Amino acid sequence: MKAVLLNSFGSYNALKIDSVVKPVPGPSEVLVRVKASSISNFDVNFRKGKGGVFQKNKKLPEKSSMGLEFSGIIEELGSEAKHFAVGDKVYGMVDLWKGDKSHAEFLIIPEKQIFYVPEDFSFVEAASMPIAVLTSIRALIDLGKLKAGQKVLINGASGGVGVYAVQIAKALKAEVYALCSSSKVQLLKKISADHVYDYEHFDLSKFKEQEFDVIFDVAAKWKLSEVRKIMKEGGSYISSNPVKDMMGILLLSAFSSRKSKYLMVNRGDLKDLARANKFVKEHDIKPIYDSVYEFEDIKGAHQAFDNRKNLGKVIIQLN
Repeated sequence: MKAVLLNSFGSYNALKIDSVVKPVPGPSEVLVRVKASSISNFDVNFRKGKGGVFQKNKKLPEKSSMGLEFSGIIEELGSEAKHFAVGDKVYGMVDLWKGDKSHAEFLIIPEKQIFYVPEDFSFVEAASMPIAVLTSIRALIDLGKLKAGQKVLINGASGGVGVYAVQIAKALKAEVYALCSSSKVQLLKKISADHVYDYEHFDLSKFKEQEFDVIFDVAAKWKLSEVRKIMKEGGSYISSNPVKDMMGILLLSAFSSRKSKYLMVNRGDLKDLARANKFVKEHDIKPIYDSVYEFEDIKGAHQAFDNRKNLGKVIIQLN
């Protein structure tokens, strides 16, 4: 089978498509023919050799080590797999820490990490969704307890997670304040963000004291100490990077009603994906992605991501 490999770490020009051994599913796994997969910060950092704990050495991988989200068709079931059937259209998120990645023609994945492609979604649309919707639901509903009429500030609102976070916050009937680059302001207004600001020319002092019930820092640019004044009593600051604000998580939160929380979705989950499907259907959440590239143009897809001009995910599709 074909998979995305690297000639060296660094530029997208080092990416190549090469032949690797087709995987065989274990007892509780399924073999998926990948139809679409998204590009994320994880993939770009790995390509550049900046994968941190996910890339313990600089040895070039012998199979694809990029691609977290995917959609596709089940081609083979492990001997103990029982939730799905051959031919089912599924989507999901691979494990950050181990196992196959999705920039390949086939992958094996535990069946507990996938679910059916949402009704009326294409493979491309489904591949834009797992990380974004799982992260947004957990952040805004489970951690932030966001309610109708409350105010939420979303930093990084034009990214792959942010465009779904805005929609989910609006579905919860919250008042949404969104930060993004200047080129995305009008686009975010089209997806119903109530107030949109250009983060390149922005100062937090613009906001009033005790203004927000929830701050979802998708871009992980701030710390609790920087945003406490604009949070209401009992409010939540939720970051996608726990390392960025360990002081806020461990110390400041302990002595204040304003809490700093962090969130890392490290794999798909059957129950959570089923919950995501239900929420998407009930609230008419629209799939949003920036552009689609053919698998053979993986360099072009990474170049588009590097240019940082996209609203939402960059997707690669396979035949």
